[in-house]
Amino acid sequence: MEPLPKIPSPLSLKWREFRYNFMPAAVFVVACVTSVVIWKDRVAMPHMVGEVETLASAVVSGEDGLVVEIKVQRFTTVRKGQAIAEIRTSDPESVRVALATITTDLQVLQTRLTQDQQRILQDYEQLRLNSFGERVELATANVELEFAKSELKRISKLYADKLVSDGEFEHAQAIATSRQAEVNERTRLLSEIEKGLKNLSPEGTGTFTTSISGSIEKAVAAQQEKLKLSRQSVTLRAPIDGVVTEVFHLEGERILAGDKIVMITATDPKHIIGYLRQPIVVNPQIGDTVEVRSRSDRNKVGVAKVLKVGQIIEPISKRLVIQESTGSRAGLPILISMPDDIAFLPGEVVDLALRSE
Repeated sequence: MEPLPKIPSPLSLKWREFRYNFMPAAVFVVACVTSVVIWKDRVAMPHMVGEVETLASAVVSGEDGLVVEIKVQRFTTVRKGQAIAEIRTSDPESVRVALATITTDLQVLQTRLTQDQQRILQDYEQLRLNSFGERVELATANVELEFAKSELKRISKLYADKLVSDGEFEHAQAIATSRQAEVNERTRLLSEIEKGLKNLSPEGTGTFTTSISGSIEKAVAAQQEKLKLSRQSVTLRAPIDGVVTEVFHLEGERILAGDKIVMITATDPKHIIGYLRQPIVVNPQIGDTVEVRSRSDRNKVGVAKVLKVGQIIEPISKRLVIQESTGSRAGLPILISMPDDIAFLPGEVVDLALRSE
């Protein structure tokens, strides 16, 4: 008996059987794979949160002055050493007034020194007269010493012949000794007076006055040179390569020493600062591999290394705290290198994950 021909099944029946038998399993597998991918790339919390380091340098005026010209604007790209601003450090009129005041003070000082010189000359004359008196006294003391020595010699002979008493002999010795001491002291005093006369001599005083006058002239010349320099401008230059992110003063404004003129931010960051939130379940070590992922572009992923690990828990950067609505506001800071193949913007918030080798 020949087999009966197979009855064809309608396509709708086959599709229904496929949906009942295979579709649930297929949907489950696809859902599992999709969940893993989404969890890994978008849902799973990273080990750390970090911020690309922002290096900023302010161009500061070292002296009070007037802003003559600002050569850059905000967002202008500058190179190290490029002229940023022209500053006139001093007002010529103010310097001229200051110079006149200083000159007057120096003239008053010179007048006082002249008066002091007159007093020194008077002291010199008085000391010279005293020296004459001391010479006379010394000569008198020498005469009395010679007389005392002669008297001692005479009494010594009489004392040897037992013609004078012991008291008379000792009295003569005492007088001779005292006369000798007086001569020695007056000689020393006269020597000190002569040294003082040498130091206070009119020649030395004149040299002193000449030196003071020369110093005064030099001080006036220095102030005059400052007046000349006040008409010139000082050029402030960029300390680093970067972009101008803020301009604090405009042309024509007066500034004080230490005022910021512009702020320059480097466009080539060198490091990433990461924070490991509490509780700390891993102990990062120098040289560990870190996966760096951008929040703006999830496909922007790079590999970096741990350079240094902090030793204390620190408050997390305010920018990161604002970005993170939950979690601890303190963490362990970690210095991380920049990935070699991917560029991140300064100040960009990134997700960090420690990877085992």
